[in-house]
Amino acid sequence: MEIQGAGMNSLQAIVKNCSEKENKAGIVSTDARLVERLGEALSQSRIVLSSSTIEDIAKEAKDFYFVDLGGFDSHLVTASQVTDIREKRPDSELVLLAPSYMLSTPQMLLLKTVTEKHLVSIYEKPLPEKAADYRKSIQALVDHAYKFLHQPRLIKVGGSIFDLHNEPVILLNLLDKIKKLHNEGYPIVLTTGGGPRQDTERTVSEAYGTTADPKQVLERQAKGITEILGESAVYIPPQKVTAKKILSVHQEGKIPVVSLSDNITIPYNQSDTHTLAIGEMLGLYKAIFAKDTDGVYERDPKIKTKNGKPLPNKRLPYIYVSDILNGVINRKDSQGRGEHLVETGALMYLKLTKHLRAVQVISGRNPEMLCDAINRRHVGSYILRG
Repeated sequence: MEIQGAGMNSLQAIVKNCSEKENKAGIVSTDARLVERLGEALSQSRIVLSSSTIEDIAKEAKDFYFVDLGGFDSHLVTASQVTDIREKRPDSELVLLAPSYMLSTPQMLLLKTVTEKHLVSIYEKPLPEKAADYRKSIQALVDHAYKFLHQPRLIKVGGSIFDLHNEPVILLNLLDKIKKLHNEGYPIVLTTGGGPRQDTERTVSEAYGTTADPKQVLERQAKGITEILGESAVYIPPQKVTAKKILSVHQEGKIPVVSLSDNITIPYNQSDTHTLAIGEMLGLYKAIFAKDTDGVYERDPKIKTKNGKPLPNKRLPYIYVSDILNGVINRKDSQGRGEHLVETGALMYLKLTKHLRAVQVISGRNPEMLCDAINRRHVGSYILRG
């Protein structure tokens, strides 16, 4: 369980305030001075802080939550609330504040498993005894909130969207929305899908005894996106993909478009995993996958019937990686393949990340759904780390 410290990385220096709305934060604490000082500091970054209770915190629509553990006798309640927040409000950030004396107590061990599962940060609670340290501690919390609320949005345009070549308006409308969001100040990073087109090229190559190159499919898709977006975008080849390069493209006022990460240990045909590797490299908390479906279902929604009878099916607001890997949903697609929606390699990768804690699956057919996802609204389905 890592205790967080002060400071922001270079992401904050280049992001823009993507909305005029004030972000909302809640705090659970009996420390009136902490609430007042933190509220004053957050207001400078257009973040409004209000008091809450541990019972209500998961019911409120907040962007950020602070929980002061100093006022609790039972940490079992807090552990339950951590899970509630991650499941009901996966786009909200949660920071636990623990007095220094509490960090090594047996009670803190009760939180260890749940905080590691959900990637929840724990800070040493600011104490007023030393004024300079108190100010620095408050500022560290403000920095964390600002960085979280203004981080780039990582969007993968799924291969299933590219495969809709008979309906080109779908991809064009999606990219038009992305361009408009970029022009409004949202920092966006784009990756591409592969999908059915990659599978088709591999099948053809196997039939003729030639070698398929999945890199070329992804590169063509990424360059195609860049061409459609025009001057708004810049293609970054895999050998040049670094956090520094992506941030420099943002500084130029452009959208970075990436076909693969620079991680050569990930197979080239695992574009989902490469997308997550880019998100992890940038320290992001989620990736948005724009697919030809509006979320995660019990089975591929394209499979409508069996033996002429309708198949029951429902969309899941969220599901854990471990549940998918353990067969809770049927991952066979309409073509009989067994990795419907997200690659197994990407699921395994998400279980081990230090920053990424969710993949949000939305419909690429519905550009407004993307707008909601970018604004941290609960749409589509979330695949949660754990």
